[in-house]
Amino acid sequence: MSSLKLQKRLAASVMKCGRKKVWLDPNEASEISNANSRQNIKKLIKDGLIIKKPQTVHSRARKYREDKKIDKHMYHELYVQSKGNIFKNKRVLMEHIHKKKSEAARAKALQEQADAQCRKNREARRMGRHTGQGKRKGTANARMPEKVLWMRRMRVLRRLLKKYREDKKIDKHMYHELYVQSKGNIFKNKRVLMEHIHKKKSEAARAKALQEQADAQERKAAKAAQKQALFMNIEEA
Repeated sequence: MSSLKLQKRLAASVMKCGRKKVWLDPNEASEISNANSRQNIKKLIKDGLIIKKPQTVHSRARKYREDKKIDKHMYHELYVQSKGNIFKNKRVLMEHIHKKKSEAARAKALQEQADAQCRKNREARRMGRHTGQGKRKGTANARMPEKVLWMRRMRVLRRLLKKYREDKKIDKHMYHELYVQSKGNIFKNKRVLMEHIHKKKSEAARAKALQEQADAQERKAAKAAQKQALFMNIEEA
């Protein structure tokens, strides 16, 4: 029987493991001995003539991790503790794992209760509860800065002006005028600005209608005067 050191070395390199992990089928030794390249080794691995041996499990912590009984963080912690001779035997390790899991479950339950209570208090505060003098810490400006309120108000007003300009509800001249007035703290909120816009537009429409009426009357008077002048010329003739 020929030595299969070359084939074992190539198989270990292909499967990325040690040579001791490589199993060669003894019944197909002659065929395996003919494989002298990685390509041939890959073909033999695919056919099942060369197999990577399974990992030998000695650590109970690793077994627990593989069975999803502990996560990778607890595994690492227990691995280091085992290396430091913390656990006398397997029973002590299992008792420690059960104790850690029960403590984690209890901590999780307490955290869920705290989160539920926090959500309940937050909803109550939205309705105005728990916000009296005894619950307040810091000045009014510290709790809600005036600058933040100003920025929010300006953004709302400027967003409305931009939308009205894009929708052709106001022209660029009125946009600029209202923008400057908004910056000058003329409008208290969005409703006041909208009312001001509607009032300005109605006043402009009324002024335009009055101007049109005045122009029509002027044209009518000019036409009447022209007609009368023509009539007077005829009489003189």
